[in-house]
Amino acid sequence: KGVFKAKMFKILRHPMFDMAIISFIIGNVVVMALDQDDISPTTVKNLKTANYFFTGVFIFEALFKIGVLEFTHYIANSWNK
Repeated sequence: KGVFKAKMFKILRHPMFDMAIISFIIGNVVVMALDQDDISPTTVKNLKTANYFFTGVFIFEALFKIGVLEFTHYIANSWNK
């Protein structure tokens, strides 16, 4: 278990992990900005699907960090508040 957690910690601390999360945040902002009153039903469906995708990514990120860092260390980081 310790070896697995150490590998997960290494992934968590890798600069590309933060870059990937930042990329997802930017993508999510773009998707939210595309939502307007006069868009087609197909676009509404696509935006909703993208929103579910980003929600899943952010839930995975939170659960991954909580699993690796433990909840108290996770919540102590201002990035996660």
